Amino acid sequence: TGAGTASAPLILALVAPYSPTATGVRFFINGVETTTKGVDVVASYRMPTDTMGEFTFTASGNVNNTDVTKTPTTPQLSALPVPPILFPDNRVLEFERSTPAYKASLSLDWTGGAFGGTLRGTQYGGVLIPQAAPNLAATWRQDAAFIVDAEARAKFDKIGLAVGANNLLDTYPTKAPDRVNNINVYSNGAT
Repeated sequence: TGAGTASAPLILALVAPYSPTATGVRFFINGVETTTKGVDVVASYRMPTDTMGEFTFTASGNVNNTDVTKTPTTPQLSALPVPPILFPDNRVLEFERSTPAYKASLSLDWTGGAFGGTLRGTQYGGVLIPQAAPNLAATWRQDAAFIVDAEARAKFDKIGLAVGANNLLDTYPTKAPDRVNNINVYSNGAT
């Protein structure tokens, strides 16, 4: 409702006809403009053998960067004595830094007759976990992670069977700290 600002009386006047049921106003607006630049690369090499089947080696990766170039405003809200911020800093950070800036993967796929298997390792870049004002100082960075996946396959006549494991090494992202700069990371203190 803009409590604590010079705009609060104007916003409260808008919801007054709906009181006591309505205590605030919430609306959605499009208009965030972003620029994303990046590159994706995939390289694959197939190696048939005479006695051990066929091996396919694949390396892939991407690097990207997103920048928020414009945030939305409206003439009506901009005319208020203290215009509310429609898109605060933590939301800009979510757009720009809450997805990995890079991802790289190496995989080996083998097929030999009726059998096959895949082993893949993927490195994900770290991400920023922004917190809302006034707790922006509680923003923290989740470290990069390396994940290993594996699969074994067999084909019998017209039936195929595959058994695999995603995240074979049981790797998880960095656990959220309870507090950053003496501020709870989550409003209820949970992790």
